[in-house]
Amino acid sequence: MIKVKLKTQLDKGRSNIIRHNRIAIDSLIDTVGGVGILAFMLNIGYTTVKSWSDRGRISKKGAELVATHDELKEFYTAEELRLDLKVIRPDNQ
Repeated sequence: MIKVKLKTQLDKGRSNIIRHNRIAIDSLIDTVGGVGILAFMLNIGYTTVKSWSDRGRISKKGAELVATHDELKEFYTAEELRLDLKVIRPDNQ
């Protein structure tokens, strides 16, 4: 009984992360004006950004590109775009 309940909770947690990641990439693409514009801004291929959209999840490298982009970094962090990414920060930050 306990194992079944724990598995259900884990599945719900995973589905929340998946849902969040999809909303985040869709929001990013909509905010900048489309797949092509985001690809141009990040200087990467259209098909790369399109695959993020199709999968509903940005790659780790893509999340880092967005988080360090001059025009996007104040609006998006890598952790916001991918909840499964955890950045280890120094204690003083």
